Amino acid sequence: MRSIQEKISIAFTFCSTVEIEIRYGQVDRATDLLSKLRATVEALTDHINNPEHVSGKQRNEFQKQLLQLRKRILMLESQLGRR
Repeated sequence: MRSIQEKISIAFTFCSTVEIEIRYGQVDRATDLLSKLRATVEALTDHINNPEHVSGKQRNEFQKQLLQLRKRILMLESQLGRR
């Protein structure tokens, strides 16, 4: 469970990095990082949804965090699209 939580935390940190890249006009770098973030979220989703890996109560908490992460990624994509 700890490794999943750490991966989610790192993904949020990468969101901050993408935000900085967008702010400084590094569109290509931001796009690359967003692509990696999306792949990470999908891999985490698959892992979390596997009942052999994560129990029900913990799964719900992780799913809430992933939802917040997806919302943040959508916001970043929107910012990137305005550039």
